[in-house]
Amino acid sequence: MEIQLDKLQLELLEEIYTGLEKKQKTLPCKLFYDERGSKLFDLICELNEYYPTRTESIIMKNNIDDIVSVIKDNSLLIEFGSGSSIKTRLLLDNLNNLSGYVPIDISDEHLHDTVERLKDEYPELEIIPIAADYTKPFELPEIDRKVEHKIVYFPGSTIGNFTKEEAADFLKLVAETCGENGGLLIGIDL
Repeated sequence: MEIQLDKLQLELLEEIYTGLEKKQKTLPCKLFYDERGSKLFDLICELNEYYPTRTESIIMKNNIDDIVSVIKDNSLLIEFGSGSSIKTRLLLDNLNNLSGYVPIDISDEHLHDTVERLKDEYPELEIIPIAADYTKPFELPEIDRKVEHKIVYFPGSTIGNFTKEEAADFLKLVAETCGENGGLLIGIDL
């Protein structure tokens, strides 16, 4: 029996193999985020013991006016690792002239469920999801409205899970995604 794997599956197998070859065995965190893992993470975020989501939400609420003041009209909001887009709603509620929203998540099923809810909550906003590994190059979809700026939103403390090399590669990918007139809104756990 021959098994056919797509490009994403082959890349994931290579990452798994590389991690298991190391003296200190590792597996990519993204393996946790299938539909079940994504829902479990949502529950973890509600625990008192898990402070990053709660703390970041408070910081965003307290500074939302300053945050949205630097995001220009006709911006495309691109969220890497969107999950349930919980913190994103604060941005969407306060950004009036957004060109669109592109949530990117590795869990296709969870992404689909989240986007259906968001489309009900924000019927005027063009929302185009991408099911992909955001640490790898991907193609942005065409947006109906004019896009003058691309803003990557990367909340949480995920970048802290990267090695220095992975973080540098990731930030290069963000820069390529944003382009010259773009920006990055990132969460970092100090």
